[in-house]
Amino acid sequence: MGLLLSAAELWLPEIIQRRQLGKLFSLTARAFGCPAPRLVGLSRRTLLHEFASFTRDRTLRCLPAEAPAVRERLYSGAYDMGADLRRVFAIRAAEEVMQAARVAYRVLHIDLTGSVEGQIIIRRCFFSPYYPNSVCQFISALDEGLLAGLSDGWWLRFQQRITDGSECCRAWLGSPEVKQ
Repeated sequence: MGLLLSAAELWLPEIIQRRQLGKLFSLTARAFGCPAPRLVGLSRRTLLHEFASFTRDRTLRCLPAEAPAVRERLYSGAYDMGADLRRVFAIRAAEEVMQAARVAYRVLHIDLTGSVEGQIIIRRCFFSPYYPNSVCQFISALDEGLLAGLSDGWWLRFQQRITDGSECCRAWLGSPEVKQ
């Protein structure tokens, strides 16, 4: 395991967390084809509230004809973000993918645990009170892209979600060689 990744799991400076949230906000706004709101000086918690409201509102306004292209841009932008983190943390093993995912999701106030076999469980999600299930499903393109970038191309599939009334989210992260 990389020293930098282990250190990030223990403590990630607030400025880095806000910077990553700013990047996530920017790539999401680009995917929806609109400018990101002004974010300068906002706390991480306020950024999260703004992001949740922004993504919910934009998803609900997205026209059905635009949805596939927007979802692809969300995936692609998040993939690039995950690939950048993969390089920074020098991720090479499945356990490092899960460790990096825990770090990234902790910034988002999401309690994620994952096994090297690919099972992911989310017990608490900051966004679940903001999102109806349809928005959660749409915005999960960000999750799929981020984890694909962290893992160098693996797929993510949710089996259940907090937003569908389940007590937790359950998902699987699998290699491209394994059928989805």
